[in-house]
Amino acid sequence: MPLAAGSTATIEPIRYTTIRAPQTKKDRAKSSILAVDDEPINLEVLRTQLSLEGYDVTTAENGERALQMIEEDPPDLVVLDIMMPRISGYQVCEEIRKHYSIHELPVLLLTARNQLTDLLRGFDSGANDYLTKPFEARELSARVRTLLAVRHASQEKESHTALAKELAIARDIQRAVLPRTAPHVRGLTLATRFRPRDSVGGDFFDFYAGEKTLDLIMADVSGHGVPAALIAAMIKIAFSHQRGVTDPAALLFGLNRALWGNLDRHFVTAIALSIDLERRLLCLASAGHPPLLIHRAPNTSFYSARGRVIGLVEEAYYSKLEVQLEPGDRLVVYTDGLTEARAPSGDLYAEDRLSAFIETHSHLSSDDLAEALEQDVVQFAGETLDDDLAFIVIQIDPKVN
Repeated sequence: MPLAAGSTATIEPIRYTTIRAPQTKKDRAKSSILAVDDEPINLEVLRTQLSLEGYDVTTAENGERALQMIEEDPPDLVVLDIMMPRISGYQVCEEIRKHYSIHELPVLLLTARNQLTDLLRGFDSGANDYLTKPFEARELSARVRTLLAVRHASQEKESHTALAKELAIARDIQRAVLPRTAPHVRGLTLATRFRPRDSVGGDFFDFYAGEKTLDLIMADVSGHGVPAALIAAMIKIAFSHQRGVTDPAALLFGLNRALWGNLDRHFVTAIALSIDLERRLLCLASAGHPPLLIHRAPNTSFYSARGRVIGLVEEAYYSKLEVQLEPGDRLVVYTDGLTEARAPSGDLYAEDRLSAFIETHSHLSSDDLAEALEQDVVQFAGETLDDDLAFIVIQIDPKVN
């Protein structure tokens, strides 16, 4: 006979959208340029031409003042005259290069001399480019745009490199906190699957197994990257300190008390299960997590219990639900990356499709079912997952006494 469905609790995911508008002159004012020349009229020409292009222009009348201004507030680009008293443009450029690379702070040298030796000396001093006076406004504008574009590209590359390092760290953390293998419990067959999206998230699960008992927790940390992975590691530590707590509601209460105030604007959904094979009894509690699926041929039902997500309030209380199990029952525990997997058409995988898939493939072993389910979700999403995919298939041995 089919199981009676319990109440479900779902939380809408937080989604961030970045809108990029076409670049205008107003946007380009974010690029700051320091013009350096000992001739006031030259400075005024530079200020006028570059300001008309939409840049934020400041000026210095000598090399000493230029270096002081760079130390106080480095610009995005320096336009530097070579022939100045006391400190030449070459010397200023050499001093800049002691602190900034050619990509961090590009320098455009201006000179009335057009000898090859002057050009070589300019590049030797660390200049990026060289413009001979008199010059046309369009040429100055083109050189400035090019140097700023190079600087921007370098920053993007550094940003991507830093992001790649962060993701590598997050993946290492995530691999460390997830169990390498499912536990062996007589009377149960388990299969686990975890497939991270490109931007590592905070899906987490862990077990505590006895001879004929199994305690399980599955959690999903909001956000991605190192912060989410670190919170998953905190959950693992908190769970390990509560081993032996067989009451799932008490377990979630303890996790919330342990993590409250340490999540830095993140939150955690979680579901905790305790399976007692001697009594064939399942006890579960939920902290706003997707419901548990139980398949008892030929039907499937979803179970959940009321409870706040972890990390929102200091004192959160959780109800629990008990379900009598029967030999042959199959349980599927999952994060919302499964049911909220989105097809190119915009449709969600959803509970209905999950239920139908489990019923259709109920003849498969737990591991084969897990493999088939993972492939079905990935194909449904067009090979691109919006979130981590994590789930556990648990089979109650048909021969269990």
